[in-house]
Amino acid sequence: MTNCVIAFDPVSLKTRIDELQKLTAEPDFWSSDNAHEVNREISLLQSRLDKIENSQNELLELEAISELLSEVDDDELNR
Repeated sequence: MTNCVIAFDPVSLKTRIDELQKLTAEPDFWSSDNAHEVNREISLLQSRLDKIENSQNELLELEAISELLSEVDDDELNR
């Protein structure tokens, strides 16, 4: 269940990405066996985060358009 929460929670995603990026800054990280796996997880999480942020931005744009349209009279739209 924790993975599901992280998958849709931008704050948790950012936190996990930050944790993993701190690991990559350690001097012996790149010689470790899990370096590839950590980089893969960072890429996956960043991709998810980007999709969530893009969806949130699109939703905000749609809300703004909806608000503008609600201010327009139906008669004006039919012209």
